[in-house]
Amino acid sequence: MIEIDYHLLSELAIENLIMAILTREATDYGEEEMGFAQEKQQLLTRLELGDAVIIYSAETRLLHHCSSRREVKMALSRKSDRLSS
Repeated sequence: MIEIDYHLLSELAIENLIMAILTREATDYGEEEMGFAQEKQQLLTRLELGDAVIIYSAETRLLHHCSSRREVKMALSRKSDRLSS
């Protein structure tokens, strides 16, 4: 898995990346449903604040977002465990 620094991407690339993530991942925002624009802005804000990171899995060829660097480390650890088995 590779962490993608979204700062290095063009605005269009970021937009497409966020769209790909949000349309693929099921999200649960509690009692109130959020519109796509609101979900997109929320993810972008979390990226800007460092509360989320984007990772790419070469194994699955998919982009994912993680809520924290801890989640990234856990995902990398699981991948490492599978490779050493």
